[in-house]
Amino acid sequence: MAQRLGLRAVDHTAVNHVLTAEPPIGLFELGHRLGISSGSATELVARLERAGHLERRRDGHDRRRVALYLGEETLTRVLGELAPLFAAVDDAAEQFTEAELAVMGRYLRLVAERMRHFARSDLAGSSYV
Repeated sequence: MAQRLGLRAVDHTAVNHVLTAEPPIGLFELGHRLGISSGSATELVARLERAGHLERRRDGHDRRRVALYLGEETLTRVLGELAPLFAAVDDAAEQFTEAELAVMGRYLRLVAERMRHFARSDLAGSSYV
């Protein structure tokens, strides 16, 4: 995807974090996720903003907070690049019964929840059940 969008690896990673963050993240959180200093994060966001990949928007409830969002053109390009993959995944899903899909869905929700929990805590090296 990075090559298709003409992005460097760190730029692509930043765009991916902004795209998938829920709720939207700000500059400090992005820097933390990327393991870079606040100055480097500021420079990165400014560069991606100038290129139209990111937008900064004030929070509707807390005007002091600025959240990062994908630029409209970049979002359209990402979705366009992913459209064939989405179609292939839909085709693959048609190969299974509703009951099989329900079991897989339950499994994937549990895995995603465990991954989010792992990302929020220091579980490295500990047993996780």
